[in-house]
Amino acid sequence: METPTYYNSTNLSGYQLETAIRKATKQNDRVILIYKAKNRPMTPSQVLDAYNAWWPRCPIISIRRSITNLTI
Repeated sequence: METPTYYNSTNLSGYQLETAIRKATKQNDRVILIYKAKNRPMTPSQVLDAYNAWWPRCPIISIRRSITNLTI
């Protein structure tokens, strides 16, 4: 079974759910790009700093979710 990109803990549906899934997928892709660009182990805080320098700000919990999903 594939790991979900977005955990629907707020019971979204329809367009809102689709938007949240797309946003989480984009964040995952960006986290991968950060790791590839830096080419070194990084803490979630370091990834967040790089993310926020390159793209619109996101919460640390989203970075942690991405890292967890990408390492499962």
